[in-house]
Amino acid sequence: RSTLFPYTTLFRSSIVNEAELSSISLSGNYPTSFTVGDTFSYSGLIVTAKYSSGTSKTVTNYSVSSPDMSSIGQKTVTVSYTEKEITKTATYTISVVDEVIHVDEVALEKSELSMTVGSTTQLVAYILPVEATDKSVTWTSSNLEVADISDNGLVTAKAEGETIITVTTVDGGFTDTCKVTVKNKENTSENTI
Repeated sequence: RSTLFPYTTLFRSSIVNEAELSSISLSGNYPTSFTVGDTFSYSGLIVTAKYSSGTSKTVTNYSVSSPDMSSIGQKTVTVSYTEKEITKTATYTISVVDEVIHVDEVALEKSELSMTVGSTTQLVAYILPVEATDKSVTWTSSNLEVADISDNGLVTAKAEGETIITVTTVDGGFTDTCKVTVKNKENTSENTI
């Protein structure tokens, strides 16, 4: 009995080692946005091989297709990995755009705003230059108890007091502010301006 034990262990080990490659997955912090004429790069890409046994490992000897970088549009990149004559692929999409025009400035339509509790006002942010590629912004309120601000710049007055609304460009982090004064309805006869 004792002489069979080592052979049994060896046999079981060989079964585990023969697990077949079943798929590959992609992860990591790799670039997906390029400008026309850029050199394609997949730096930061992590490829993980998964096996029929349920195990997985990170691999480095994979191949990556080279997308056309001379024209704008969405491009599919194919990643291939071969092991023991079994090849698995995975894809991801990159975006190739015209030359990026960066934001230089952001300006709010109003620098001060008077409101009454319960009212709403839309703030408008002007991005310069007007041809900027990424015009997306974020909005914050310094005092959410006084006034809230939505993702698209809608101010909602909630309680009497003052708050500062700040708009920030995603590209460049440029900011502008608007001072918001909120009064109770019975304390003012002014309309929202």
